[in-house]
Amino acid sequence: MKGTGLLAIITICLFSTTHAQVKTLELRLSARDLPDSDPFGGAPDPYAIVHYSASPSDQYVVVGQTTEQDDVNKCEWPEVFPFEYTGPGSVQRIKLDIMDEDLDEDDNIGYVEINLLDIVSSSGMALEVEIIPSGSGYVRVVGNFANQ
Repeated sequence: MKGTGLLAIITICLFSTTHAQVKTLELRLSARDLPDSDPFGGAPDPYAIVHYSASPSDQYVVVGQTTEQDDVNKCEWPEVFPFEYTGPGSVQRIKLDIMDEDLDEDDNIGYVEINLLDIVSSSGMALEVEIIPSGSGYVRVVGNFANQ
């Protein structure tokens, strides 16, 4: 059983190094310039559905949803969405479906797809992206690392 202690030390060091790189990234969302989409030209009642994918080859999974805001073309949602950010080599991404709540069936205003690395590496950890299709407004995502 010689060498077992060394293996245990190496395993602990590798675990500590890997574990230290994972941080909780908290994201806050807002939108502006949303198009009037309610009947008779009224402002939308926007909310966002948040999807997550660990890599480009993985399917998106719904991880949350914001509250609906009444009759606004610009809003800041109060919810915070935490993600376990894996570090500089990350290929993690989110997709935000921007929706308009209606009485009968909700309308899809558009969507954005963003790499978490782009948020972390942007100035002030804030990124503004045009909603697809063009002309549907903008989403701003602001990130910060928890407990920092």
